[in-house]
Amino acid sequence: MKTKLLALFLFSLLSCASRAEVYVEARLAYLSVSGTPNVGDVGIVTDSDFDRAAPSIALGYNFTPRFALELRYVSLGELTLQKTAPTFAIFPTNAPTLQVPHYYTYRQETDVVSLALPIRIYERQKVSVRVTPLVQRSEADVSFTERSPNVSVVPPGIIFQQQDTVTRAGGEISAAYQLGKHAAITLSYTFLPVSGFDAHLFGGGLNWQF
Repeated sequence: MKTKLLALFLFSLLSCASRAEVYVEARLAYLSVSGTPNVGDVGIVTDSDFDRAAPSIALGYNFTPRFALELRYVSLGELTLQKTAPTFAIFPTNAPTLQVPHYYTYRQETDVVSLALPIRIYERQKVSVRVTPLVQRSEADVSFTERSPNVSVVPPGIIFQQQDTVTRAGGEISAAYQLGKHAAITLSYTFLPVSGFDAHLFGGGLNWQF
């Protein structure tokens, strides 16, 4: 999945980098998650461990001093949760099921490609502010691993796998400080409602204008 997304991004970069008004921005963001990551399973989170660093790269084109268009790639890394379902059924069901807790590990790896429309709403001397509506397509690889040692009907290992792709709207607000003719440093907050959870990215980066 990552190989396909990166290949698309590199192709776009090579085809546009020689044109005027083109810029590239690299960021590193702190990832915060709201909601309980899930794909319809009923498990309650008892412990969590996930990558807080979310790197991204954007290729943009300034149509006017105020409006631009960007193609972005963001890696949200791997999220690991220890979950406990109240019965042996991990997903909602009306069928009879064992009335024992079911322990399992929920893993999700998520990558996002976005088409964004940055709009500059403020500029004074070297400082500028932009708001950015965006449409983002997220791809998530999800798996559940068995953790119920006292239940013999399910062997250890992966008990569920799914690749989920969704397209949703998101948004961002960012500020930039111009360092010179070509470079600027940026601070940003980005909201991405991806498959399974809502991602909040608090980032800083470097913008290079060709």
